[in-house]
Amino acid sequence: MPDRAKVALRIGGVGALAVVVVAGTALLARDMDRDSALMLALAGAGLIAAALALLWQRLSVLLFDPLAALSAELAAIAEQRHGERAIHLADGHGLGPVLTHLHRLLDRLRADRHQAEAAQLRTQAQLTERQSWLDAILADLSDGILVVAADHRVIQANPAAARLLGEEIAPGQPLFALVTREPVLHVLAQLSTPGYPSAKSAAMVCATTDASRLLHGRLTVIAGFGGYLVRLSDSGRDDAALERDNALRKAITQDLRRPIANLRAAAETISTFPDMTARERAAFDEVVVEESTILSQRIEELESDFLARSDAQGVMADIYSLDLFNCLARDCARDRVGLTMEGIPLWLKGDAQSLPLVLHSLILRLRHEIGCTSFDVEALLADRHVYLDISWNGPAIASSSLDSWLNRTPDGSSDRRSLRDILDQHGSEPWSQVLKGKDRAILRLPFPAPERLQFTPSDQRAPSRPEFHDFALMRAHCDAGQLSDTRLSALSFVVFDCETTGLRPDDGDAIIQIGAVKVAGGKVLTTDTFDRLVNPGRPIPPSSTIFHGITDAMVKDKPPLSVVRPQFLDFAAGSVLAGHNAAFDLRFLRADQAPPLSIPVVDTMLLSGLADPGADSSLDALARRLGVSVPPHRSALADALTTADVLVRLFERLEARGLVTLGQVLAAARESCAINSTIGAD
Repeated sequence: MPDRAKVALRIGGVGALAVVVVAGTALLARDMDRDSALMLALAGAGLIAAALALLWQRLSVLLFDPLAALSAELAAIAEQRHGERAIHLADGHGLGPVLTHLHRLLDRLRADRHQAEAAQLRTQAQLTERQSWLDAILADLSDGILVVAADHRVIQANPAAARLLGEEIAPGQPLFALVTREPVLHVLAQLSTPGYPSAKSAAMVCATTDASRLLHGRLTVIAGFGGYLVRLSDSGRDDAALERDNALRKAITQDLRRPIANLRAAAETISTFPDMTARERAAFDEVVVEESTILSQRIEELESDFLARSDAQGVMADIYSLDLFNCLARDCARDRVGLTMEGIPLWLKGDAQSLPLVLHSLILRLRHEIGCTSFDVEALLADRHVYLDISWNGPAIASSSLDSWLNRTPDGSSDRRSLRDILDQHGSEPWSQVLKGKDRAILRLPFPAPERLQFTPSDQRAPSRPEFHDFALMRAHCDAGQLSDTRLSALSFVVFDCETTGLRPDDGDAIIQIGAVKVAGGKVLTTDTFDRLVNPGRPIPPSSTIFHGITDAMVKDKPPLSVVRPQFLDFAAGSVLAGHNAAFDLRFLRADQAPPLSIPVVDTMLLSGLADPGADSSLDALARRLGVSVPPHRSALADALTTADVLVRLFERLEARGLVTLGQVLAAARESCAINSTIGAD
């Protein structure tokens, strides 16, 4: 009920009570007849009503009407963001002192607002000016500059970055749509390692996502911002730099020879003829002094030039082997040479400009000498080195032939150094050999291990999720069908893994990531992968994030499983599925009333039991037994890569036990499922 109505009701109640009191008093008077008392009561009631009406009218004029008008004016002022609106009330109101103080309050609020707006305009002008300066500075830099937020989205990029990456870069664009992910995460993990030097900056080498080039970079964490800055430059040196290199080599190999030869000749003459005259000796001494001076000056010039260029160009840096191989494969494809990448990617230290030239030249020389147009490449972890193996079907390369190759300059390059000079820079001495028990040979090139450890303390692998085995479900996928007599090493596999919100699809848990990699001919095809995040349609519990590191923010804009599952099945079409504890992942793929998969599935957990009965069957334990390097960061794709390497190495163990074909392996797995199901029922 409105306030004015409440006041009117209360005044009316008071008036009615007064009328009753007056009328009652008149009627009870003893010295007054009844008619007179009634007239007196009516007159009193009329007077009271008139007084109350007058009171109400004055209250309305002095208080109620002005208050209503004031309320409307204040509402209008509150709603009006700009301009200066004054309070206008009709004359004759009774709000004089209140209105005076209210005007003072509004004047102060307006003054404060003007000051805040002025400060905001000054701040905006300063920000605009600084942004203009920053844009001008960034535009003038030859290196590409990317300012990146904590969620790995680009906030700002300069024109040089767009030129290097070959596309316009819009604010908010994901960084990993421009460059490869692993080098950036590798450096960020290292910079966050306890005990790392306080300078939050480190060099890196990354590749463009289309593998068109390798880029030198430096990543710097921006304190107090939560993001970081990436500076990129082309790993290739320009012609002027190559000319300077050639001048340096000429100075070392030619310009210094004459004074050194003269000094040596003078020294030998003095030593051979100790009895020469003083005049003859003085002539030789003059030669020694003159040539020594020339030699000293030239060495100082070379040292100054070398140090200046070394400071400006740190060519040796950590390189992710997958980035190197992808760029190499792209270059080789133009020469109609196919490369297949195997194994788990590793880090090595090298020159991102010259190393691809060496590998490309060696592969072209191999093609010319042995006639192969297809090679496998793999990075292997050694005690103090990282081996890069190039393998092919055929004989090994003789040492004499390899030596002659290394004395050549890189194919298609203006770099005049020989391949041996470049490999010497890396401390690498390659050799070729036949693989034991195989009709294959390799060319092995050892390279330095990276500056940072392959797996730093901050890269500690997240714990494995608890394992729940559904042996009954696996029995449904142990029928090899028409592939029953096919050897394992001749099959095409798609090895997959899923990350989920929890362990129970029947209770609403769902897939949040699917990762997979192909295996063909007993080789892990490192670059033929499938990696998708999935929006589960429900929150991801923190207790689940502990295992895989995936948060709600990471899957917010991702497609649902109904979209990703058909994509995965298209990727796996024509191949045998494989996984570790595959029944767990199959249960989630069958969720949401999806039709069941009717294809054979190989489970490395069951194969582990066939190869090593009674041993720990967890993926990490199985990988350690087989000598498989386990990637530090747990993800669906990382676990799929590990499982694929494990699967390939299990082939030999199974063949030694007479399990050679898919039908034999699945029959043994089906029997194992039946035994384990019986034990579980008991």
